[in-house]
Amino acid sequence: MNELKKIIIPKETANDELVQISELYFKNGDKVAAGDIIADIESSKVVYSIETDVDGFIHYLVNTGEDVAVGNPVAIIFDSYDKSNLPKSLNPKKDESIKKSANNNVTTEYSYSAETLISQHNISKSVFANKSFVTKKDVLDYLNNVDPSPLTKAKDKAFTESSDVIIENISSTKKREISNLQSIQSTGLTCTFSINIDYDGVSLYARKNHKIFLLSITPTLLQEIVKLLEEFPILNSYYQNDKIVKYKNINIGYAIDLKNDLRVVTIYDANKLSLNELESKLQEQVDKYTLNKLEQADISNSTFTISDLSNTGIHYFTPLINKNQAMIIGVSSIDLKTNSFNVSITFDHRITEGKTISTFLSKLKKNIETIIQPYSKKQERNKIKAKLNDAIQKMQNENHGTSELKEVLQDLIKLI
Repeated sequence: MNELKKIIIPKETANDELVQISELYFKNGDKVAAGDIIADIESSKVVYSIETDVDGFIHYLVNTGEDVAVGNPVAIIFDSYDKSNLPKSLNPKKDESIKKSANNNVTTEYSYSAETLISQHNISKSVFANKSFVTKKDVLDYLNNVDPSPLTKAKDKAFTESSDVIIENISSTKKREISNLQSIQSTGLTCTFSINIDYDGVSLYARKNHKIFLLSITPTLLQEIVKLLEEFPILNSYYQNDKIVKYKNINIGYAIDLKNDLRVVTIYDANKLSLNELESKLQEQVDKYTLNKLEQADISNSTFTISDLSNTGIHYFTPLINKNQAMIIGVSSIDLKTNSFNVSITFDHRITEGKTISTFLSKLKKNIETIIQPYSKKQERNKIKAKLNDAIQKMQNENHGTSELKEVLQDLIKLI
């Protein structure tokens, strides 16, 4: 019984130190042929397959659901198979750093990653007394199923009774991605994306469609954001204890920082309000802030936040996510040179990824620019600019001596 080949977990991604065994396709002792897929491996980004490149009989060194270090062997291919003649080294140890602890007549062995988790969470090893080998997955299963603390119970009970949220488990892939990112980002797993939106036509649009905010895009911007949150419910949520807590209601948190310090006022059930109702609710909250009459309910229970710095001269910023939220939206001032403004989103990478945020921002840009386009004068100005260019070219070709007029026209072109 000779060893023909060790099948190693390839380094598919430099970000992963550990991957999970997603599926094993044979049993120990089965005959395999070159090209057969013997296992599926799940990393933080992809699921990929491992093949054998030799014929023989397989013996696995891992189990389904187990976390294994990249570069470690998954299986050994032998030229024949006799379980009784397996080398003594093929025991349940999966890690060079395995530690042992005696518990009555049962010896329990722990992988290094399991030991680390047990230490971090102050878990008594007695809960694993009946297992001969404890992996990281065993510890995670225990943590997910252990009876929660009274505080956690109270929170979960409140969620259930109020029916305000939906609680979902995070996939094992996402858990590994979080673990990998946390190893290099100690300040938090956040990322910020930004997009530039054309402002041309907004003033006329606002005067035609807003009753209160006649010179601002704010009410329409809020309404379009709320519409997209209905399309992307994952962004109306927050991360807690390896779970995603999704809000059923969409409550806008609108940050105001004028004379009475920073406050985030709440507009409840914003997705159920018309544009004019949204305007009125926003103005009502701004008035309460100005008069220092905000109550606790006015600054509580927002499910996401908008930080609007459009009146400050700031062209780009990275806002900070509020507690129990997945993202915050930042609105910058108008750039008068480009007649545009930036909208940024800082998001919790434990909940979503850049592709979702990019799609959200692209749709927001398209929706806003489609709404205001009929009120834009940009096309008219471009036509006038083209006519002036033609006139100057004609004057030059015909050698007319009207240099003063030419200078004026050139200045007008720059102005337009």
